[in-house]
Amino acid sequence: MTTPLVSFVLITLFSTKDTTICTSSPSEILGIIALENALELESSRKSIVTDGLTKVKEFVSTFENTGEISWVKPEGGTFALLKLEVPKLTENYCDTLIKRRKLMLLPASLFGFDDAFVRVCYGKKDIAERLGDWKDDIESNGWL
Repeated sequence: MTTPLVSFVLITLFSTKDTTICTSSPSEILGIIALENALELESSRKSIVTDGLTKVKEFVSTFENTGEISWVKPEGGTFALLKLEVPKLTENYCDTLIKRRKLMLLPASLFGFDDAFVRVCYGKKDIAERLGDWKDDIESNGWL
């Protein structure tokens, strides 16, 4: 079912399309399908993100009580910055986690933030499993 917004976007795109350059037909078809199903796609993604944020909040609360992790709940997006309140260099810690658990956290220093922070993406379906792996690692190995 094509909504008025989708119709407007398609008409605008096709009326301004440069026909002198060979475009990728599969990309155009996939774009049309995505636009026609925008509401379903948005609903599905929103559910994943909302659930992921809840899982991160639960994870943080486990370690917030011990003073090991703190954060400010994000107001948008699919990433959260968690502050590790333990004395360590997060770049080394992130390297260790990827080698030991195949768990990828990004040190926030890559984004211009203090080295005490790590960036966590909660916009994926497997966030509960990934956070569980991280919690298991902390319980098994501490913050080494």
